[in-house]
Amino acid sequence: MQVHSFDGLDWTGLRATRAAPPPAAAANAARRGVYALALEQAEQMFRAASTVDPATKPVLIYYGLNQAGRAIAAAAANAGSDWQLRGHGLKARDLDGPIGAVVLFGDDTANGSFKRLSTILGSPVWDGREAISLAELWDTLPGNWNWPLTPSVVRRIALPFTLHDWDQQTHPMFSAFMYVPSSMLGAAGGRGQALRNLMAAYPQAAGFSYVRAGDDPAADPNLSVADDGWVSVTLTFKVHDDGRSASAGEHRAAFQAIASRHSDGWHLVPVLGKNAAPLHPLMAWWGVMYTLSMLARYQPAEWGDHIDVDASTSAVAIEQLLARAMEELPRLIGHTINQVS
Repeated sequence: MQVHSFDGLDWTGLRATRAAPPPAAAANAARRGVYALALEQAEQMFRAASTVDPATKPVLIYYGLNQAGRAIAAAAANAGSDWQLRGHGLKARDLDGPIGAVVLFGDDTANGSFKRLSTILGSPVWDGREAISLAELWDTLPGNWNWPLTPSVVRRIALPFTLHDWDQQTHPMFSAFMYVPSSMLGAAGGRGQALRNLMAAYPQAAGFSYVRAGDDPAADPNLSVADDGWVSVTLTFKVHDDGRSASAGEHRAAFQAIASRHSDGWHLVPVLGKNAAPLHPLMAWWGVMYTLSMLARYQPAEWGDHIDVDASTSAVAIEQLLARAMEELPRLIGHTINQVS
């Protein structure tokens, strides 16, 4: 049996998969045709995006990602007969206002691309009555912590999150290091409560405890100073509710049920709206790129203002995001194909 692995592929590697696609696409002529041509279209749009500046780039990146989503659905073993995507699956409003205040609503159409692909990936969606701001969605992407879309006193960002190596020993709990800007934890004497307040944005990590700086149950978290004003906090979690010992493999599985894998490693990602879990990384990128493409297409004058580096505080943040999209999304597409197939 051929073992497929598409993790870490660039466009050349993704092209090579078209002659030997994942099993669900290989076994069905219609799926195979969509898989091959949708990947070709996605690659061509990304290549075209590399030749233009931010005035047009988000339109090409979004439609490239949209076509890649069709290839992912064609490759998905769990998609069943209802695997084809239709439409955008999202709606953007308030496009003529401040960029961070643009809001997104879910499209309740079952086969809308965003909803259908989210279902395939096990990613939550929000319905057409709940508004999610672009600024909130922006902060779920790890590289944006130093590039806020709009200044904000309170931000909930994707935090680097790494599993502690227990040297393969069995233990009822696992620990993980979470890296946080020190400003989010406030001053000494109140950091425990500040940490608990912060963690409310990450309900997938409910039940955590933290290593304290002293024996007093009310002591602050024990912080290790990292680079650039960031600190690390050691969080601990039960693997089993009944306290049974767990293997290193069970530690990893429990950690991965909490964390989200992005191209630069694992992160603890904030949850949007009333959801209980964060968006799949591909769907977070999808929502951001959809919104930027809508601004560029339908509000060209406002979009021109947003990307004016001499006047807009958002312009360089947008440039940085678009540059990362060109580099990260091909690898994320490959990883997601691997996941669904």
